[in-house]
Amino acid sequence: MKNKYLAYWIVEIINFIATVIYLILLAIFNRELDSRIITKNLFYKSFEILAYGGGKAFNFLIWAFIFVFIQVIIVAIMVSQLKRNISEDSDALMILVISVIINLILLIMIMVEITNPILIAFMVCMIVGAGIGVGMS
Repeated sequence: MKNKYLAYWIVEIINFIATVIYLILLAIFNRELDSRIITKNLFYKSFEILAYGGGKAFNFLIWAFIFVFIQVIIVAIMVSQLKRNISEDSDALMILVISVIINLILLIMIMVEITNPILIAFMVCMIVGAGIGVGMS
């Protein structure tokens, strides 16, 4: 492996560590939500989730969007930077393939963890808010 690709690996490792830490914290928070919020009504549960812990769910949701954006940007930058080297350098192809696979896995894991229950609660609240807004106009 050539040193010219060291920066790509450093970015990928930092991204991976930060995302895994986020996913662990999110999983802990999701378990906490499941154990503390026992309301069966989806409407009330959604508002309880978003209000729980002083709005921690919103913070996790915002960070999910940030991490998804980062995953997409990293792949886009790597593709644009490495595509010209792929035909002449097998290391560039290997870095690109590994990066895309790692970022795709991280992206899927973020989407799975944030969807249950935070994103669902956020969507319910948005739909209710839109319904109230339409009803009042």
